[in-house]
Order: sequence, then C-alpha cells, then structure tokens
Amino acid sequence: MASPTKPACSEEVHGGPHLERNSSIGRLKRMEASIKAVQTHVGGAFSSLTSRDRAQIMSIGIRTPTRTFKGLVDTASDLIWFYCDPFNHFHIYPTFYQSDSSTYERVPCSSSFCSALGNSTCAPDCRYSHLYSQSWITRGDLSFETFNVGNHSFGGVAFGCSNETYGDGLVIADGVLGLGRGKLSLI
Repeated sequence: MASPTKPACSEEVHGGPHLERNSSIGRLKRMEASIKAVQTHVGGAFSSLTSRDRAQIMSIGIRTPTRTFKGLVDTASDLIWFYCDPFNHFHIYPTFYQSDSSTYERVPCSSSFCSALGNSTCAPDCRYSHLYSQSWITRGDLSFETFNVGNHSFGGVAFGCSNETYGDGLVIADGVLGLGRGKLSLI
C-alpha cells in the first residue's frame, strides 16, 4: 500500500499527467517500477541486470539442474518465454532443452494459466501464440518450470517454451521476461 506522501504505483509508473505514456522517460519509469516490483517479489535478489541495444536484459536460472538464460525485460506483456528444442530455425542463443530438466512439465488445457493466454489451443496440452506490436510472433508449449533468481527458487512458473518465431525476431536475448501485471507475469 502506498504511503500518503508517496504517489501510488500507477502514478509512479506513468510519471503523472505531464509524462506521455509512450515517451522514452515514461517507458524508463515503467521499466524501473516493474524491476523494483520484481526485486520486492523475490526479496531483492537478481543474478544480473544489464543494458544492451537500448533494452534491459536479465539473467535468470531456469530448470533443474539450473542453467542461466538471458531474458529481454518486457513491461508491456505478461508472457515469459524462451527458445526451446526443437526450434524452427537456427539462432545463436542458447536453447532450453526440456529433456535436460527434471522439473519441466507441460501445462494441461484445463489449467487457468492456459485460459489466461487468450490465444491458446489444445494439442493435447496448452499451446500458445503471442503477437507483439512489431508484427513478430512466438509460438510454442505453455509449460511449468523452476526459475532461480539470485538465491531464490520458484517452482511451477508458467512460461512459453517457444519452438516457432516469425518476423524480425529476438536477437539480443534467449527469450522474454514478461513483467506486466497479468497472471503469466514474472511479478
């Protein structure tokens, strides 16, 4: 709960009435607020947060045993996803191999996580298709996995195990860390 002297989170994120929602300063303030929310949610521990090509990249451990992947921080969407095996074309970043993890499992169609996607199909488990505003699409299996952030481990995190992307694609990270406020978000 916000203190009486401090603006509420939505005011901080949007920067008040003088900041346009799509301005660079507004985007930076929203990203900072989302990152602070993740830090609060996971006890302030991060493996690494860096800037690359005007984007924020966060290192995060995924699977059991843990392997580190780099995710593009996305404050506009809720979906977390990483490149998975098999992938539809060559890319230079690490691939998440489901068979190497003892904690990986696909999300059943009956799960509320599947219905939270809005654009999912069942074949026989939950498959997703997510369109980004840049006319870029990722598709794959909605899955559960253990995520490790700093010294904290979180089991049963829903994420997209992407085996198809179309459009310009992601070239600076292994996947995307959705930090929106929906059910599939990391926060």
